[in-house]
Amino acid sequence: MEGDLASLVPGYADNPRMLASLLDSLVKIGSDEAIASLDAFSRSASDTVRAEAEIAMIAVRPPAEGILITLTVPNSQAENVGIRRGDIITGYNGQAVTDFDALRDQMKSVPSGQVVTVTVNRKGEIIPLQIKGGAKIGIDGKDVKPK
Repeated sequence: MEGDLASLVPGYADNPRMLASLLDSLVKIGSDEAIASLDAFSRSASDTVRAEAEIAMIAVRPPAEGILITLTVPNSQAENVGIRRGDIITGYNGQAVTDFDALRDQMKSVPSGQVVTVTVNRKGEIIPLQIKGGAKIGIDGKDVKPK
């Protein structure tokens, strides 16, 4: 099955949504063969395939627990302070972030406009970023946790 899915990936290099879905399926399978395919795609000559596979590899082997960023909204707080695809949000206002529910709860507890620190793990480097509480960050992603 992994081989069948992997063989489809190059044909969807021009369709990022379908490409991400195929790679996410390989992440969910999680077998050695699936991970080897993801690793190979992360070195693809296609920029699109390589970028999506790099996100998938982080999902398979996250360096930290938190929210793996898969999208930042243009002109959002996230984009403006430098949160990037592939970052993992690990903290908000001094509290650990383990999933989207925890982040939502923590965001509700901060007065609108108060500056808070969002901590991200970027390829193992811990980076504190300042945003305004009470406002949407402008991200999408998935919960990740090291095995």
